[in-house]
Amino acid sequence: MGYVEYWKYEQDFIPKRKEQNAKLVNFLEWINLHRDEFLRRRPEFVMLRGLMEKIVTTPYRCHFNEDWRLGAIKKNGSIYLRKILTMDQVEPKSDTFMIKTSTWGYNFEKFILADEP
Repeated sequence: MGYVEYWKYEQDFIPKRKEQNAKLVNFLEWINLHRDEFLRRRPEFVMLRGLMEKIVTTPYRCHFNEDWRLGAIKKNGSIYLRKILTMDQVEPKSDTFMIKTSTWGYNFEKFILADEP
């Protein structure tokens, strides 16, 4: 994969740190807009789906030896969990296979969550 192709992947497909924060902000805005429904259900944990997947699959991914960090805060009886990026995750990805698989996963998630196909 050449520089131009890598740049295109990086610019168009790989989610950026700002986009990850935007997902969290959108999620919290939804909670504020639907406060009554949220408080009625009163979940014990609140997190994005990707973080839940990371927590649940960690015991089965030991051969990847991937570091991850987690932030937590408790408010009104619910524990809010957030992924904290490590320095390795902040740096751009250089492995072409990881770039391609990240792109596939990101595009699949966009397709599944889209209102129209």
